[in-house]
Amino acid sequence: MFYLDLVRMYAAKPYAVDKNALTTIKADEKRTLAQALHNERMTWNEAFDFILKDLDAAEKYLADYHRADKYTPDVSVVYGLKARTYQEMQDWANAEKYAKMAQQGYQMMSEDEFLSRDNGFNSPNSSWMFATQFKETDPNIMGNDGDDSWGSVMIMENGFGGGYAQNYGGVNVIDRHLYSTIPETDFRRKCWVDFKLDEMGKEEAIKALEDYSDYPERVYAGGRENAQYGLGGLCLKFRNAAGKADVKYAAWCVSVPLMRIEEMKLIEIEAAGMQDEARGVQLLTEFAKSRDPQFVYGKHNEGYYNNTTSAFQNEVWWQRRIELWGEGFATFDIKRLNKGIIRSYPGTNHLENARWNTNTLPNWMVWAFIGTESDYNGGMTQNPDPIQPAGDSEPYNW
Repeated sequence: MFYLDLVRMYAAKPYAVDKNALTTIKADEKRTLAQALHNERMTWNEAFDFILKDLDAAEKYLADYHRADKYTPDVSVVYGLKARTYQEMQDWANAEKYAKMAQQGYQMMSEDEFLSRDNGFNSPNSSWMFATQFKETDPNIMGNDGDDSWGSVMIMENGFGGGYAQNYGGVNVIDRHLYSTIPETDFRRKCWVDFKLDEMGKEEAIKALEDYSDYPERVYAGGRENAQYGLGGLCLKFRNAAGKADVKYAAWCVSVPLMRIEEMKLIEIEAAGMQDEARGVQLLTEFAKSRDPQFVYGKHNEGYYNNTTSAFQNEVWWQRRIELWGEGFATFDIKRLNKGIIRSYPGTNHLENARWNTNTLPNWMVWAFIGTESDYNGGMTQNPDPIQPAGDSEPYNW
């Protein structure tokens, strides 16, 4: 799992553009010190071979293993990782095959589970396939007031002065234009505070926040008062540990999903549609209607700077952007699909000096290796330093 992430982080070019582009460094248990000092980067295909060889072994070793909880991988997680890998490879037949195998025994989250104020995205349920868990004894909880913990950055409702994101204005918000494309009939829209609240006075806004939270005053203080923008777009998808909103550290001792059946369904849908678009559209419509009963296919294919993917893939990408928001897929999808980005537009909620538009893959999404690696590893080629734009881009008119 981590190797696939590293491969995607450091890949010089998307697989769709250059299958021989360099990715990350290969390191395994057989590597000697001499080899480590001259360790070349893998091409995409070499990386896939390396990853799939390990996953093949894991599939064999875990075939009859029954785990005690979802913090330990079992064979369904192996299938899920294979699905991710084959999706990245654009091996659509295998991506569909393993995504379908991975789904066995799981059920998609209901609206009540998705929007639960007690257990929303903080406790494993029938949808979660793999998760991690934060404990009070973890260094990133106990150390530095928990500022470098998941909860400090992602959870906005606590009642003890807030975490790093609240105190320093770095709260997580959805892109305003993306939010505007979510129909009001789609229950996932309720994961973010409506931008209309920015036009309200304090008392009116706090009253309106009762629709989102049991702690409206805290949400207001964490968003409107501390952030450089307003309340609009503030994320309330990830909740405090149930019943512990007032207990520092304990409120952040939550579980976080690393893989859900919904991701697998979206991989299956994309893979099916890339082989037979009509079949993909049918599957996508079935998935989307479970979130928005009034979903109509074909409304989420506008506003993209380039046409690197088909209308169908853009529709799947839109579903991934909404369904999996905050779960670690956004940058990987932008790179996989070779997309540009739009951050400067009328009404944008992106901060000044970061309102950059590109019609090609942003080069700051290609990570450079840490200096000590390039200094001491004589076998590797360093990625170019990312170039920060000289200033904000001219607003893009949707």
